[in-house]
Amino acid sequence: MNGKYRAGPALRNIAIFFAALTLCGAAQAHGLKVLYSFCQEQGCNYGFPARPLTRDAAGNLYGITGDMPSTNGVVFELSPGRHGSWTFHKIYEFCKGCGRYPTSGMIADVDGNLYGSTGDETDQQNGEIYKLSPTGATWSYTSLHRFAHNRYVSEGALTYQGAAAGLPYDGVSPLYGPSAIGGDTAHGTIFSLAPAPGKTGWDYRTIFDFCKHSCRNGWGPFATLTMDGAGNLYGVTAAGGKANQGVVFKLAPGDKKWNETVLHDFCRQANCADGMAPIANSVAFDGTGNLYGTTPSGGMCMSAQCGVAYKLAPDGKLTVIHEFDTEVDKSGDVLDGNDPTGGLAAGFGRLLGVTTYGGSGGNVFPNFHGSGTIFALSDKHRVLYNFCSIDDCSDGVFPVGPLVGDGKGHFYGATQQGGTKGAGEIFEFTP
Repeated sequence: MNGKYRAGPALRNIAIFFAALTLCGAAQAHGLKVLYSFCQEQGCNYGFPARPLTRDAAGNLYGITGDMPSTNGVVFELSPGRHGSWTFHKIYEFCKGCGRYPTSGMIADVDGNLYGSTGDETDQQNGEIYKLSPTGATWSYTSLHRFAHNRYVSEGALTYQGAAAGLPYDGVSPLYGPSAIGGDTAHGTIFSLAPAPGKTGWDYRTIFDFCKHSCRNGWGPFATLTMDGAGNLYGVTAAGGKANQGVVFKLAPGDKKWNETVLHDFCRQANCADGMAPIANSVAFDGTGNLYGTTPSGGMCMSAQCGVAYKLAPDGKLTVIHEFDTEVDKSGDVLDGNDPTGGLAAGFGRLLGVTTYGGSGGNVFPNFHGSGTIFALSDKHRVLYNFCSIDDCSDGVFPVGPLVGDGKGHFYGATQQGGTKGAGEIFEFTP
């Protein structure tokens, strides 16, 4: 198991095909607008958009690209302009000694600083938490914490009080995140990181070790954590639990330690109908205290790249809202999508997510049975958009989640392939 999206190696192998495409014109389909298309040549956007986006208070979008033979990855900014135009800026390029191999999406604070994590070499060990600060025309890189050799930097982004409500980080309260392996048991930890009072550095603290008494409480936290208004943390693990297929957990702060409660053990239902192994699939709240989430595996087809969407009520009852890969046409296309990735974004009484594959759009690679979807969840599942709905796939292929909303009904995301230049895109979607 690793911290990269499982689709990464396959997508690199097919990049040559997309490089040969010559696509012209702006891509726009019903509800979806391409804001920027990436290309993969050296010196041309520096690779594929590799993780979810973040949005600051001014409406700028920030993201990272994955490592390529010619680069260790970059941080980019998309700034909105007049008449719906957007301008691309490369604001930082990772390098040896100044951060390499970005592993997570970023967060933004009230002053416009960005925070994220990097790995070291391809195994992502010896990673660090960094801060990028705008200083005139350039951005400066500061390492806030460097992990020990046996720590693995998760792909989950940092979180904080107010993140679930869409508020920017205040810059002074604690940040929280997962380390997928390492800690006292080598099975992963949850940590906090906060500015040291009266000092220039940051204080790092492990607040929970998985598998310390029993792996029944889960192990391998990869996904971004979710914090409620009372300061409790919620998340998932990729493994552990009663069936060793992961759990949904809650961490509550106590006087001297954080206390864990397992809210659900995956694969407890027959044939794993309740899902399994939610690797990077974070959870989200609705307005009444229910938790919603997805798993990339399990469900009716009992395999990887299927998955389920579920609702977990405050009383602990889990309801499967939808089993992916169950609506298949005569040609084998998976109309409802499969392999839901990332988390869910809230907006107007429902939650939006993406599946990396499936849908009724074009099949550039038939074995994937579709190029991905955007879907909505409430008490049922509904496909809102099918990628590769345009003949040349200039509307994108293989989206990554979660989407980020602006609170006004617009959602922003990235695809790993497609777009007018074949190497992925940034898009705006309006349901």
